Amino acid sequence: MEKIKIGIVGTEARGVFGFGSVFISDYYKDKIKIVRLCDRNEMRLKLAKEKLGKDIKIFTDYEEFLKVPGLEAVVITTPDYTHAELTIKALKKGKYVLCEKPMATKVEDAKKMVKVEKETNRTIQVGLTLRYTKIMETLIEIIRRGDIGEVRFASATETLEGGGHFARWHRKKEYSGGILLQKGVHTIDLLNWIINEKPERVVGFGSRDIFKAKEGYEGRRCLTCPEKYSCSEYRDVSKARGGFYIKGEKVNGYIVDRCVYDPEADIMDNATLIIEYKNRKRANYNLFLFGAEPDRKFTVIGERGKIEMSFKKREIVLYKRRTEDIVKYEFGVDIGSHEGGDNREIDSFLNVIRRGKRPLADSKAGLLSVLVGVAGERAIEEGKVINLSGL
Repeated sequence: MEKIKIGIVGTEARGVFGFGSVFISDYYKDKIKIVRLCDRNEMRLKLAKEKLGKDIKIFTDYEEFLKVPGLEAVVITTPDYTHAELTIKALKKGKYVLCEKPMATKVEDAKKMVKVEKETNRTIQVGLTLRYTKIMETLIEIIRRGDIGEVRFASATETLEGGGHFARWHRKKEYSGGILLQKGVHTIDLLNWIINEKPERVVGFGSRDIFKAKEGYEGRRCLTCPEKYSCSEYRDVSKARGGFYIKGEKVNGYIVDRCVYDPEADIMDNATLIIEYKNRKRANYNLFLFGAEPDRKFTVIGERGKIEMSFKKREIVLYKRRTEDIVKYEFGVDIGSHEGGDNREIDSFLNVIRRGKRPLADSKAGLLSVLVGVAGERAIEEGKVINLSGL
């Protein structure tokens, strides 16, 4: 079978070291051919080309990138606020699109993407990678076959060392839509998938309590900070990925090690949401960017039992109501990043292109996760319950 010709838009870490490096691996090199790269940063483009293939054409103009014949699909890994515009242009040029999460930072943009997808008869696959992990696949199988009866509630607590979100472009809501979209959308999507009903209302609380803004820290960065050797958040990016970031910075001035205490940041470092779905089903989501134990832990309660799951422990534990029975499912370490989800996500995208299959992480899932994320940010900001029907 002829290789699928793919172009990557955005040559930062996810585009180059995530998708790009996987595409040229032994497993995919006979299935995929990277034919185009696009970025506004010429230095980063050249570095990406050196790593991914010297015969790849590079472009700083997205319109020109899309015009070149032979391009079948586009992978979009640019900052979140650009996703909608880039996806819509690709769809209108007849390309299949794998768009990183979140699919958009505004509800109206996500809805427009779904509309254009239908009009062009092309498909958007959203980068909700965790749907493709073996542990989530098994959890959904257990739930759907009724092992705990009808699900009434699900809770997720996500903890991670997340100071880096305050160091890069993610720190500004105008670029990311807020932490509940930029980071939380993965887990919010999984809650939507578990409950399997339409989300209707959201209320929440959140704030910036650990990475608090500090007066006089404006414009600081780790590399030149006078306190770098005494700061627990210090990160040395000078040699990271072979100097990839520093070399790129010389072209466009984009700094990836901003001080996490810079007052310019306007995202939260912790948040709690309550989501109410159709038929009075509910979910709770807790996010902490200062967790000592990086993990996503889930509790799912049904009418006849309960499930506890941990991504870090790679296990699912099933408890049956009114019995002493306990069933444990254990999972080994999977190949690839995101617990093996990246490779299965790519396999799904190939099936979208060659076989016309609808992806598991489709535009509907992407839209619902954006709806809840946007509603959560607004609920916290305005201090009230947000009805999703009004978004």
